[in-house]
Amino acid sequence: MFHLVENFVQVREQLAQDYFPHIADLRTCVHVTYWSDFHHITQPLFDLLPFGQLFGGSRFYMFSDYQLDPIAEEARRNLLFWSLGNITTFNGQRAQELTLFYDKTFFWHYVVPAREEEIKQHILEGHRVRFLS
Repeated sequence: MFHLVENFVQVREQLAQDYFPHIADLRTCVHVTYWSDFHHITQPLFDLLPFGQLFGGSRFYMFSDYQLDPIAEEARRNLLFWSLGNITTFNGQRAQELTLFYDKTFFWHYVVPAREEEIKQHILEGHRVRFLS
């Protein structure tokens, strides 16, 4: 029985390596806050989520109109990656969702001071400024 379990774990690990060769480590991303003991997501999903970037003018609409479907697809693939890795939530259940939330501290303390002139220009031109934290 032990060898069967050991082989199953090896197969899962091999599948994860084969199907998800590029993984982002959230510990190295200063502009992302995460609330999990597990700190890896698939690189393609991470690349689709423009964390720390401003959305001015029509860029937000281009993003929301054309990127949401690919993000949903990559999020499903990420859940498969977590399933293969047997990643669980704080209460021991399999991870079933990714949640994005707004981090006011990062925006007001890091983004605004660093990009103040760009933000002012967008506002003066009558554009909203959006930000994915």
